[in-house]
Amino acid sequence: MQKDSLPGYIDYRNWNITPTEIRFRTAPNAPIQTFRPPAISGFRISSTNELYLSKWLKLDITPHTMDYLSNHTERVYQQDTVFAMQLVQGSLSLYSFTDEHNREHYFYDGADRQPEELKVIKQMINAHAVGTSLQTMDYYHEQLDLLFNDCQEVRKRTAAVSYTEKSLSNIFLRYNNCKGSEAATRTIVQASTKNKVHFGIQAGFSQNNIRFKGNHPLVADGYKNGSSPLLGVWLDVPFSRGVRDFSLHTGLTYKSVKTEWQGTPASGRYTERKFDLSYIQLDLLFRYTYPKGKWHPFVNVGVAGAAAWNAKTEQKVVYSSTDTEIKEAIEGPRRLEQSLIFGAGLEYSRFQLELRHARSNGFSSYNSLKISVASYQAMLKYRLF
Repeated sequence: MQKDSLPGYIDYRNWNITPTEIRFRTAPNAPIQTFRPPAISGFRISSTNELYLSKWLKLDITPHTMDYLSNHTERVYQQDTVFAMQLVQGSLSLYSFTDEHNREHYFYDGADRQPEELKVIKQMINAHAVGTSLQTMDYYHEQLDLLFNDCQEVRKRTAAVSYTEKSLSNIFLRYNNCKGSEAATRTIVQASTKNKVHFGIQAGFSQNNIRFKGNHPLVADGYKNGSSPLLGVWLDVPFSRGVRDFSLHTGLTYKSVKTEWQGTPASGRYTERKFDLSYIQLDLLFRYTYPKGKWHPFVNVGVAGAAAWNAKTEQKVVYSSTDTEIKEAIEGPRRLEQSLIFGAGLEYSRFQLELRHARSNGFSSYNSLKISVASYQAMLKYRLF
């Protein structure tokens, strides 16, 4: 683009892996143009405040997994022009880059300095006393110590710097301020775009339709439908490292199932039944989330298993004002319930609204009695990180 700026629309996918190219339109219906780092100096995502600049650099992209390091001793290097996200701008600027192995890299440059990676090396070592172990060498501490040697107030803090975006950004910002770089700034990126695993809390309610079927004496029409609060936590783990679209969505939720039945008095006898069960449920859902824009619709499908930690099944038969029989309606009710779940919802920022339909095999332990529970649920979720 030869230093010219061109507004338009980028196919932004909440990248976890730094993109090797971008798809761009000048208008919603304009033809798509594809740009790689050598062709443009950079681009900005205004909605998330992400600024990517084209930088030529040499990176150590050796996978830092135990499996790889146990079978390979040579290091893997990449020399190329890449898109790097700017974290701090100043006399010394800081950038981040996430490679194809999901390794975070940080590097810096300046007016008279070529881009250089802040190095962390991991390798397997053999020690006779403890066997094979993973060793981490934080060379970046030495690099920072030399880099900041003209500002002792900052230099003395380098030993405490961790290899994270926040810690490195803070120390580079301190150094730029120490050197009088009044224009030094730190780029604050919306955290939601960079989290790989999301965790949050959820609350809602469930409307339960309960049906008794079979040849058992408990089968009857007129069992009341019940409602239940839903309270719990959830975890969302993306499958894709580059785009947050497909994920495993799990949840741990408190719920209850309640119903009762009142028979018609006959022959001086009156029967009443009450069922009250409390569950802790684990959801395992396959979710697809549309990754573009600020509003993210999603759908999910999966299974759930629930354990009843409180189960009351009571049948009361009243023969007269002085003669009442109370017993268990179901002796030994099923305490492990399985469900199929279908759901859809909408995500915006840290909030999600989800509607679900679930069908479970209920709590009957009798072959002659089938109890089905169809639930219609609404849940509000909030992401903590």
